Amino acid sequence: STNEDDPSSTKKSTGITAAQCADQSTDCESCDNVKVQWREAPTNGLTYFRALSIFKNLPTELRTFVPLFCDALMRIGTKTKSMEEIEDLIKLKTGGVSFGYHACTSPTNTSACEEGLSLSGFALDQNVSALYDLIRTIILETDFDGPKAKASLRELIQSAASGGADTIAESGHAYARRVAEAGISPHGNLLEQTGGISQIKHMVSLASLSEIGDDIIQPLKTIQQLVAANVSNMRVAITCGAESTSINEAALQGFLSSTFSSSESSSQTQSSQALTRNAKSFFPLPYQVYYSGLALPTVPYTDAAGAPLAVLAQLLTHKHLHREIRERGGAYGGGAYSRALDGVFGFYSYRDPNPENTIKVLDNVGKWAVDRKWTDRDLEDAKLSVFQALDAPRSVSEEGMTRFVSGVTPDMEQTRRQQLLDVSKEQVRDAAERFLVNGMSSSSMAVLGARKSFVDEAQGWKVQEIGLGGAAEAEAEAEISPLCIICMIMMTTKLPRRCMDEDDPNGEMKLSRVRSGRCDASPSDAGSQPSHNLLVIDTQLQHIALRHGAPKFGRCAVAASITLQRTPSSYKPLRSFHLAKGEQKHYQQQYADMYFARLAVLKPAVERVASEAWDGFEIGGDEVHKVDRVLDVRQGELVWVAGTVYMEMPLKPNILDDISKHHWIAAPPPRLKFTSGESDQILLEDESGRLRLTGSFLSSCLLVTGCIVAVMGTENANGDFEVIDLKIPELAPQPERWSQGQSDGATKKKDTKKEKAGKIAIVSTLGVSGDSGDTMALDLLVEYLLGESTSPDEQEKISSISRLLIAGNSLSSANPIPSAEDLPAKKPSAVKKYGYDASAYNPAPTDRLDSLLESLLPSIPITLIPGEQDPTHTSLPQQPMHSALFPRSRAYMAAPNSEDTAWFDTVTNPWEGDVDGWRILATGGQPIDDVFKYVEGDDRLEMMEATLRWRLCAPTAPDTLWCYPFQDKDRFVIEATPHVYIVGNQPRFESTIVEGPDGQSCRIISVPRFKDTGELLLLDAETLEVEVVKFGVYQEA
Repeated sequence: STNEDDPSSTKKSTGITAAQCADQSTDCESCDNVKVQWREAPTNGLTYFRALSIFKNLPTELRTFVPLFCDALMRIGTKTKSMEEIEDLIKLKTGGVSFGYHACTSPTNTSACEEGLSLSGFALDQNVSALYDLIRTIILETDFDGPKAKASLRELIQSAASGGADTIAESGHAYARRVAEAGISPHGNLLEQTGGISQIKHMVSLASLSEIGDDIIQPLKTIQQLVAANVSNMRVAITCGAESTSINEAALQGFLSSTFSSSESSSQTQSSQALTRNAKSFFPLPYQVYYSGLALPTVPYTDAAGAPLAVLAQLLTHKHLHREIRERGGAYGGGAYSRALDGVFGFYSYRDPNPENTIKVLDNVGKWAVDRKWTDRDLEDAKLSVFQALDAPRSVSEEGMTRFVSGVTPDMEQTRRQQLLDVSKEQVRDAAERFLVNGMSSSSMAVLGARKSFVDEAQGWKVQEIGLGGAAEAEAEAEISPLCIICMIMMTTKLPRRCMDEDDPNGEMKLSRVRSGRCDASPSDAGSQPSHNLLVIDTQLQHIALRHGAPKFGRCAVAASITLQRTPSSYKPLRSFHLAKGEQKHYQQQYADMYFARLAVLKPAVERVASEAWDGFEIGGDEVHKVDRVLDVRQGELVWVAGTVYMEMPLKPNILDDISKHHWIAAPPPRLKFTSGESDQILLEDESGRLRLTGSFLSSCLLVTGCIVAVMGTENANGDFEVIDLKIPELAPQPERWSQGQSDGATKKKDTKKEKAGKIAIVSTLGVSGDSGDTMALDLLVEYLLGESTSPDEQEKISSISRLLIAGNSLSSANPIPSAEDLPAKKPSAVKKYGYDASAYNPAPTDRLDSLLESLLPSIPITLIPGEQDPTHTSLPQQPMHSALFPRSRAYMAAPNSEDTAWFDTVTNPWEGDVDGWRILATGGQPIDDVFKYVEGDDRLEMMEATLRWRLCAPTAPDTLWCYPFQDKDRFVIEATPHVYIVGNQPRFESTIVEGPDGQSCRIISVPRFKDTGELLLLDAETLEVEVVKFGVYQEA
């Protein structure tokens, strides 16, 4: 710890000098009169491009159109290419391109603020020219006068307007803060106009127009012209490998000369408007809770008075505001923040049922801070919370961006680090008195929620209508399960030093130790990862290496002093099973729509198979013919028809089971099988009706509810359809390895830096319970993956493991419902308690899992698929487990709403993605477990193969498997046959190759329950061969 009274201890804590920081800075050059920042870094053959086109005196009426302009660039298309064609080129040639609004404050003057357009993208070095061509095409050639432009703009505007209520309900405190900051900060004013309530109002007003006319299109075209003619006010940053600098320089010069001109536009003459401060603003909304924000001006980034404010924000959050606003006031959360670069200090609360209490607390917060007797431990904890963001992991693409975007130099950063370390208790009190007591008269406050009596215009409140109308009839539902909320309450209560710093009030960073230099541990973008190298000489160096993200090949490597390298796999997750949020996610539609959508997609496929097999088929001189509907079948005619199978089985679960559980009535025991022999019936249905199938041929067919089949036969005298043959859709088309799509012209994107593909480790049903019973097997697994429990020869093999995939049921149980007999008799409590209820929630399993993941993540990237017992929604597709469950591991996750690939990726169940070029489809096992109940046998490989040939990863949903009621598209339809099909939570390991009629080939893998078998699977990413590694305790015979 740092002793503020000992100057020597502070010097030792800084570690490096400003000169050393400067050595890590970038080179700045000029290309065609454009400032270019070059940074050479190990990017694994990727080039990262970012440019800022700075506007001078941009008129307000144009500024409010910049967000719409950025969205329109990726929606409209050009005169020669549709947006679909452009998107295909982006996927084939780049890792992505994006455009956005940029605003930043000067580090030396809070009144000086720049704004402009941000352009960014990245691609393989050999595709840099294609990246620049795409950006140039999108900027210059987007056709705002095209035939589809008005329709696309209408969709964008209506989506932004209708989504306004949802975004405010989800992040109302962020909007309140922007309104508050807009009255005291030029930067806050710009962000409010382009991303705050003002922007929502602007979108609502545009949506109310009867048609898209020149009053919308002309501002967009003007912005397009401004960007093209703004080369004199542009700067560029390039991050690439040393070997590709010359290629990038030539490509950049061609891009700048062909895209931008230096002519000035006459429209950039209007001066910026003065700030309008409203001391108290209220926005009435039909919510039962409130969102508040209060902001007051402070000092520039380089002012020494700003460092105590950063520490003060942490002290107030964890020592005062959490207790007063959350525990006593009942809000979901609240705190203080300090934005050093913007010169703003502020407070916020969200989902707050008692805003009057919050306002009273904030009015007196300065006096409380001045009177408080701060301890050395308080100060040290606050500094740790500040430094955790300064030392948080950064991807290689973000290196050098602080200087490029904001102008903060390494010398400025190092000076501020030293100022933060030197903050004393007296400086904290002085800052509280200067800014929170004497400066409170300059503050600005905003509150969102239902109007109450405290909102009195005579008391200075200004009421402003947003104008959402019917869009805000009800508060949007939070996208977090109740268990996640309980976990977040537990985290906040038990971890007072939660990651919240001056520039990260939402606390998304990981708590780390104070280090004087930036830590490069495990950035979230696996595509930008340099290979982790480790040369361990002794345990002290090993500790240092681990702190900086090197793989933990510990004990054997220490003794042998060898160098091991683990190269992460090429990884691209697909968002095939992510559900929409906000108004687009609802449950009003009927589940029957899923069957119609499924039949519409798969019926043509099964009809092609049937037509090829049965065309010209004759029996007794009668040639078979096709009928379009099941009700068109006529007795005595040889026909074939396609439809959806429905299994009428008396032993299937019914609604009475759910009702009995709800009312704590003893439910019937769960059944392993639904089959009951003769009483089971097979029906074929479509939109016209149902047809009962019969015949001995069906006894050899594996059928379940929901699969799409074609049957050939004739109707008998009983009105049943006598089946003599049956066809299924067979395997879907399969993409080639390393292709980014299924088109014939798909470009292969093999990682040329990797000499040989590694191995993918697969495990399922870790069953972490948090007690001592699961310690041995899990510890052996962790030590094996980190190379700590094997010989040096085996370590080399283990170092080839490039990714760990956990296929469901990481926890032993999410939140089991006790039986009526197990419920203890409880006396009503007169005292209201806060925090989680130990009888309903046990934090030990998630804490143990988080600790296990934290041990592995510095060395190996992880994909985490939820399962039936994991804390996320039980309906398929299960959404990713929330980051709040992993307070230590979430530093390796991608930022919310980020397009970057995460080092620690919590994904959906089912999940689909590309790993080392192979398309992988994985589930937590629920679909196969449900299919198992429909059939007599127990061959799970046969069931897995059947789901592939049916082209359905969850065929029995929604009949006996809970799922989201998809309407327009059934997400469970397999549109592309994977190269690897993984099913977790199975009783034993099995694997085989499934081949299709058109050359498709898929490795299917049944992943055994680790908790029962102790088995880990290693999939060779070159040959797709599977190896089993078993963990256990040796027992003598």
